[in-house]
Order: sequence, then C-alpha cells, then structure tokens
Amino acid sequence: MADGAAGLGLAPLPASLRAPHILGLRPPAGLPTGLVDRLQRDRVYVSERSGALRISPHVWADEDDLARCLAALSGAFRGIT
Repeated sequence: MADGAAGLGLAPLPASLRAPHILGLRPPAGLPTGLVDRLQRDRVYVSERSGALRISPHVWADEDDLARCLAALSGAFRGIT
C-alpha cells in the first residue's frame, strides 16, 4: 500500500516510523478539500489527521481492497499532486 501510494506522489512515513496497521500519507500540496468525503463515496474509508491522510486497513482487507483504495486515491488526486 505504501509503495502504491508513493507511486501516486503521496509521501508515506518510512516503515520504521509507522505502526503496521496504520498508514499516513502526506500529499506535497496538502489534502484537497472534500477528499475524505469523495473517497467515502467510492466506499474507501479514511480519515484526516493533521494534514495527512490516515488509512487503517483491517486484517481482513485483501489485495482487491487495497487495489480499489489505490484506484480511488489515484482518481481523487488526478491533476492535483
């Protein structure tokens, strides 16, 4: 997930500084207004914490779920990052 997000231009914390079940992503230009709501419409549930996007995939999230999340992020950030 972190590698895929980095490929979209979103900066994840280094693995040594993050919990294994939470991923924080910081877009270089900041979070666009309404991003969390837009992702929710795509059934991707994230939160915003201190200007970063917080993703907490549960243990039952599978590869298809992660791919869907990355696709929604890609669509949401297209032309922004």
